[in-house]
Amino acid sequence: MHLFLDTNIYLAFYKLSGDDLEELRKLAVTVRSGRTVLYLTDQVQDEFRRNRAGTISESLKVVEAGHLPTSYPRLFANLEGYTGLRATLDLFERQRHDLLEAAREAALGQTLHADGLIQELFETARRLALSDEVWSAAQSRYQRGNPPGKKDSIGDAINWESLLAEVPDDEGLVLVTADKDYASKLDESVLDEYLSAEWSERKHSTVSVQTSLTALFREHYPDIRLAADLEKEVAIDALLTSSNFRSTHRAIQTLGTYVDFTPEQAVTMLEATSTNSQVRQILQDDDVRAFFTDLAERFGDNIPPAELATLRGRMEEQGAEAE
Repeated sequence: MHLFLDTNIYLAFYKLSGDDLEELRKLAVTVRSGRTVLYLTDQVQDEFRRNRAGTISESLKVVEAGHLPTSYPRLFANLEGYTGLRATLDLFERQRHDLLEAAREAALGQTLHADGLIQELFETARRLALSDEVWSAAQSRYQRGNPPGKKDSIGDAINWESLLAEVPDDEGLVLVTADKDYASKLDESVLDEYLSAEWSERKHSTVSVQTSLTALFREHYPDIRLAADLEKEVAIDALLTSSNFRSTHRAIQTLGTYVDFTPEQAVTMLEATSTNSQVRQILQDDDVRAFFTDLAERFGDNIPPAELATLRGRMEEQGAEAE
């Protein structure tokens, strides 16, 4: 997947939004694995750095403004529960104050969890530097009034021209943005008609639009809720598609760190001993044989008896050959 995140998507993790940090963790998994090529323009990185502190400040103000009533009419003073309520309110205010101070300190030190995840994404993304050619094209687009972008900003034009210049031809792009500048006026769930035609003519592919990372993963990985589960799926896929002995051993090493597999996952991996020659040829290696022997013992009831017997026979044959 070729993917571009607008600045507002990164900043959303510092304020109230529908996304949570698990979405960033899942994205980091797909980028590290090579399943996703994440594009990062100079424009997005600069916008993020300019607006991060202000976004966090606004979020802190929301929490600061949410005061509970601290005074009650005298008629409550002698009622049961009043003393406990006042103690709870005092505790709430102390804890909120401490939490706000901790948040400010972490924000200043750039040690918020979102900071670490976004920094990792920035480091692993494919950087699109602002070239003279892109700057010139963006200025021309802006002056001619062509989308995307607002009347007083050239930023979206820079991002779009950067993507036009760098995304390979014949490769579809997924654009994630909460900004409507890229969207059709007729249907905000699809790309603007002008941009769609331009991309099709120049790149011979399409651009799909998502409004959040949650929506993106709901479409592409609907059954995966946690980054750890996605990591496991990536590791399984690495085993199934292994193209050499080294990658097979590496996949086995990674999969060995997981305790739980679903029966479907186990059966799929066991089938790789016959469908993938790079796995089949090194079944005698200690790590590979131990991994598949354990899978066969734990999940053998999910495999037809004849296939299970064939699998065990194959491992025994390989073991005998090794001896």
